[in-house]
Amino acid sequence: MGNFKFMRRLYKLEHLLKWEDRNSMCFSLESRVPFLDHRLVEKSLSTPANQIIQKGMTKYILRDALKKILPESIRLRKDKVGFSTPQDKWFRTRQFNEYIMDIISSNRFNEMGYIDQDKAKKLYQKHLNKEVNIAKETWKWINLDVWYREFILNAESKANES
Repeated sequence: MGNFKFMRRLYKLEHLLKWEDRNSMCFSLESRVPFLDHRLVEKSLSTPANQIIQKGMTKYILRDALKKILPESIRLRKDKVGFSTPQDKWFRTRQFNEYIMDIISSNRFNEMGYIDQDKAKKLYQKHLNKEVNIAKETWKWINLDVWYREFILNAESKANES
């Protein structure tokens, strides 16, 4: 646990601030980091995990402190998105279209047996036609394929070499 706290202090904050700055610039937004007072940062880094996340609710202390100040629908919301990427548009480009179709049309994708290949093709075609947005599902297909090749097929290949 000691190493984790060390890494949080020296690594995480610096990188989070860098990425927050880059994200805000990318979206032409001027952002502020209102909770970046050194006393608050030091206190939050020494706070036990069960006071930060409680029963699946993040930012527990902050949310609790804002009772009767913020409307409950805002205070208890869980759908924060942050800066999103236009992956639904990206997955309609020619480059991604070819890549995704290669994945979902492959024998490997069918043999995995996790996703119905015909349904995936039809659903992706609807995405291309802008009838639905299945960017999240498409992202999962891509990652499943990468994972399968890396950890299943490579492991089988290495076992066969032995």
